[in-house]
Amino acid sequence: MPIGDELAYSRLRRDLGIGEEILSDEEAEMLFIESDETYPDNAAKRTAYTRVIGILSLLPGGARSGRYVQNQSEEDQRGLFANLLKWLEFWQARVAAVTDLVASPSAFFFTTAPGRRGQ
Repeated sequence: MPIGDELAYSRLRRDLGIGEEILSDEEAEMLFIESDETYPDNAAKRTAYTRVIGILSLLPGGARSGRYVQNQSEEDQRGLFANLLKWLEFWQARVAAVTDLVASPSAFFFTTAPGRRGQ
């Protein structure tokens, strides 16, 4: 049974800055499955961790990127690896920060606080 859906795959590709030609739906689902193995009970962490795994899968290609000159065209992709590392740090921090909302019977939480009011 798939963990992700078409919308989740599209959002993953958007967050990673890549297209479907780089990350197919099947490959995206594999990332969701791997993330589910780490965070099976926390959808928010699972979603953020899917981005971490996706960036980790892009790093080897980014490390091999360089400066290419062919005829009169030039392309410099040396900053790609550094940018991926920055994205990795961002999403790792998101994994640490996010958590699922705890379901409660009420939208408000009331409690009593110790004090001297009325005494």
